[in-house]
Amino acid sequence: MSRLGFHWNPHRVWLAIFGLWFVLLTGVFNRWLGSPGLIQWWRLESLLSQRQAKLVEIENHVLALSTDQVRLERSAIAQQREIRKVLGYVRPDELIFDFSAERSGKRASLGSALSQVAGR
Repeated sequence: MSRLGFHWNPHRVWLAIFGLWFVLLTGVFNRWLGSPGLIQWWRLESLLSQRQAKLVEIENHVLALSTDQVRLERSAIAQQREIRKVLGYVRPDELIFDFSAERSGKRASLGSALSQVAGR
């Protein structure tokens, strides 16, 4: 028996070994020992779940885009609508109303264009 009343028996030796093993598994000493441990595993699992959620989101976006592609390839009305929206083309019988604040310089020309259309 030692001075402090602590005696090493086989049970305490095994408990010490398992305690040390558990501490090494947690990854607390990752900086010094290089063992990633459970902390790294938890981080990687979290990162994996985030990436899988992002993958599902991107796959849904790709599916929506492929649906739009099929619609644009087959429908002349959808093609005309997109051409007018993206390129700004206008039919002769259409009027354009621009309510955006950033195009204040074009409002005067829009007003004159409207007055010309109304004068017809």
